[in-house]
Amino acid sequence: MCLYFAVSALQIRVGYREGSQHQTIFMKLGTGPVAWYSFAIYQNVPFLFEMRTLLDWVMSDSSLDLVMWFRFENIYHMLFKDLLDMENRRTNRHIYSGGHKYPLMDKMLQGFSIFLAILVLLMAPIFLFSSINPVLSSNLVESAALSVELEVRTNAALTVYSLYQAQARSTTMTVDDRAAAERYLVSAPLSQRFDAECLLFPRHSTVSWVLPDGPRNSLAHNLMTHVALEGSTDSFNPAATQSFATLVVKTSFTRFGPPTAKTVSTVYRNVLDVKQSLGMGRMIVGADDAPAAVTINEMLPRLVNLSPRNEVVKLSTTSNLIQPNPSLDASIVLTLERLDASGALLIWGIRPSSVTLNGTKNGFCGLSDYREADGASSDSTEGLLFATMSDKFLSGVVEQLGLSSYSMLALYGFIFVAVGGMVRRHFQFHLVDVMVYEIPNPDYLLRLCKGLRMLRAHRYPGCRRDEVKLFYTLIQMLRSPDILIKVTRTKEV
Repeated sequence: MCLYFAVSALQIRVGYREGSQHQTIFMKLGTGPVAWYSFAIYQNVPFLFEMRTLLDWVMSDSSLDLVMWFRFENIYHMLFKDLLDMENRRTNRHIYSGGHKYPLMDKMLQGFSIFLAILVLLMAPIFLFSSINPVLSSNLVESAALSVELEVRTNAALTVYSLYQAQARSTTMTVDDRAAAERYLVSAPLSQRFDAECLLFPRHSTVSWVLPDGPRNSLAHNLMTHVALEGSTDSFNPAATQSFATLVVKTSFTRFGPPTAKTVSTVYRNVLDVKQSLGMGRMIVGADDAPAAVTINEMLPRLVNLSPRNEVVKLSTTSNLIQPNPSLDASIVLTLERLDASGALLIWGIRPSSVTLNGTKNGFCGLSDYREADGASSDSTEGLLFATMSDKFLSGVVEQLGLSSYSMLALYGFIFVAVGGMVRRHFQFHLVDVMVYEIPNPDYLLRLCKGLRMLRAHRYPGCRRDEVKLFYTLIQMLRSPDILIKVTRTKEV
């Protein structure tokens, strides 16, 4: 209570400080380096100037509209910035008068630091998505699924038969395997590190093929019904080679990340020709002279890249010097085996027809060449091999920011458009700025601005009319070069 009376007595004795709002808090620090840097921070903090100016206009009793209010505030701040610059030139008159060169330390702090910041900004995305980035996490395949379906179209009806389903087991590529695989990365970004794996599927399906005799015979009949034989099973009528059966291989790979594309999948389709359709039909019906297997040529890629996008990319090169030719997909062999004497329980098998990649001593991913005459081949439990290169992904804080490998172009677009535009506007010279930022003595104009602000603290009749008059007087002075030169031509550097 005593403190309240003491402050009240001082206010009565000294009086209230009217018009203190003619300065912002950063304008009350003088014109030295502290004021210059504080005012620069105030101007560059986003939305601070706009929010303060909007609140001042809303709470004031001014006759100025929003555009006029902002125009005056911008002029006031530009004049104050010019005052700080001119005071700095007067303080360092020995440099700006041409007596000494600009200090090297200031050049390094200003010019080189800005150059270094721009360089870091341009190189940051490359480092962010490069293999040396410590936040890149391993992205091994957790699980992989493979299914094979047979689509048979008869007239307008389409029937889908599930032949094969299995899960893969994963093994890491050896040094020799990886060296053989890297020869196929010509079309891939070599700067990106991968997690290389061999995904081996079992030769036989994990689900038996249970189909009653009636539907199974109908399927075999549909596969062979459009084949016109001419004397033997090895001679076909070319006019009757209309195929209506399609073999569909579906794969899906589930990895650790990124969260938006943990599972990538793809579908490979191959329309069966007449010989393949006949072989499938005779194998299904169980004819004595049916072939033991049906070969589907160029069905699956030899090496795939599991990209951060939800897609599986084939990695290959068109060089014919590498055998097998990586530009050609690998062929597969389909078999149908009986699990009991009655033949009611059947199981499909699938395996590659030849080695996936060459260049290793013990076979790529530990698998030797598949040859029909090789007895070990028919007893092998290994089926299809998918050699995968999975992109590592960004984790931790970077992942929470929404950045991933597929956003590099978007990040560079933001840097060039948004950040680059802001930097260009900061350093770009505008001729109209000379009218304000190169005024040698802005004291008179600043006093006019302070007077206009002080009018807002008074409530005498006609104060708003005087405020508008002062505003137009300030605008008229800035528009007239003669008047502007007369009132600002003192205090030379």
